[in-house]
Amino acid sequence: MSRFLFDEDIHHAIVRGLRQRRPNLDAHFVEEVMAKGAEDLELLNFATRESYVLVTHDANNLPRRAFQRIQRNEPMPGLIVVRQRLPLESVIGDLITLSDTVEDHEWAGQIYYFPL
Repeated sequence: MSRFLFDEDIHHAIVRGLRQRRPNLDAHFVEEVMAKGAEDLELLNFATRESYVLVTHDANNLPRRAFQRIQRNEPMPGLIVVRQRLPLESVIGDLITLSDTVEDHEWAGQIYYFPL
C-alpha cells in the first residue's frame, strides 16, 4: 500500500479527506514525522529512507531537487505536485486512484503532476 508524506504547504483538508475515505492509508503531514521547516533535501532524504511518496504544492524547488536526484541515479521515492487551485475532492480522488493502481515499487523515480 502506498505511503504518502504531505509537505507543509499542502492544504490540510486534502489529508483529512483522504484519511476519512481511506482510513488504512499511511498518510502523514511532514510536521507529524519530522521537524517543522525541514529543508527540501532533508525532506527528500527522509521520504526516501522511510519509503514515502512526497506530495507538495511546490512546483519549483522540490521537483527540481527530485529531478537532480534522478539524474544522479540516487533513490527518489516519488513526488506528486498538486496545483493549488484544484478542487479538494478532485485531488483526494486522484490520490486514491494512484494509491489503488500504482504499485509501491513503481513510484520510485517518478514525478506526477495533478491534475493527471
